[in-house]
Amino acid sequence: MEPNSLGDFVAGAFGPLALFWLVCGYFQQGIELRQNTQALQNQATELRNSVQHQEQMSQTAIRQLELEKEVLEANMARDLKAAADAEPDLQLLAIDHTEVGGQKHKYYVQLPLKNVGADLELLEYREQGVENVIARGELGSMQSVTFYFDGPLPSYTTASYIHLTLRDQVKRRHLRSIRLTPSNGMYSAELLPPDFKPES
Repeated sequence: MEPNSLGDFVAGAFGPLALFWLVCGYFQQGIELRQNTQALQNQATELRNSVQHQEQMSQTAIRQLELEKEVLEANMARDLKAAADAEPDLQLLAIDHTEVGGQKHKYYVQLPLKNVGADLELLEYREQGVENVIARGELGSMQSVTFYFDGPLPSYTTASYIHLTLRDQVKRRHLRSIRLTPSNGMYSAELLPPDFKPES
């Protein structure tokens, strides 16, 4: 058989086979392309689900923070109200002078201090220029402590003080001072504001 004839025979015999492989390859690529497309779609779906999940977690975290903020603000408001309610509210009642043994201008003094606020505890008192101070009573709500002490000498003109250390219901300490101004052997009393700083 001549070479040309042999070539034509081989081309004729294997041409359909080559065409078949070409067609098979085309369909195989189509199948792989569809598989890759499906895989990409699955990844996109998973990514969307992941984003939605993260958004839900973020919203949950935000709600949790808002709730904690509300609780903190409520606790702070409650604590501030408790502190304000526990703030000392004191009133001096009428001071009383009793003559000692009929001596002119020689008096024994009684000074009641009433608590018109929440319960307080009188931890200590310190006199400054006052003689023989004694305190009797309690400073519970609407209760009184009475201070007993000697009146001043008629010639005495310098103000005296009684300094109080109090403790309220929330365990805070407060300092309050009473100023005693002498005149002719008697005292007039004044409850000083909370910002008064006694001399040490």
